[in-house]
Amino acid sequence: GVTVQGREDDRKPTRFESCVIWLIRQLIPPHADNENAAAFLYHATKKSKEAFPEWVAVRPSDLLDGDVGEYTVHPQSLKGPFGDVPTTRANVAHFMTRLLTEDSLWGQWK
Repeated sequence: GVTVQGREDDRKPTRFESCVIWLIRQLIPPHADNENAAAFLYHATKKSKEAFPEWVAVRPSDLLDGDVGEYTVHPQSLKGPFGDVPTTRANVAHFMTRLLTEDSLWGQWK
């Protein structure tokens, strides 16, 4: 799980978590690219007076293979970046589909 940028109630990562995230950024370039893209969108849309497309980043916790089942959605990680509540890839896809088809849900999370 990952917190929503700009929220005052963001949990501060521990020193260990920060070190591991730094290491991941160094060793896995796509991870850093994804973070940079999300940060760019966040800051560009926040500062600009021009119309930008609405967007949301769905950042699942620990992923498992499996069918759609019950799941909960949270604005930030429950337990930090490691060892969070696992969910299935099918649940993530189901939630993303609901974001596209349910205006009230989109309005809540955009």
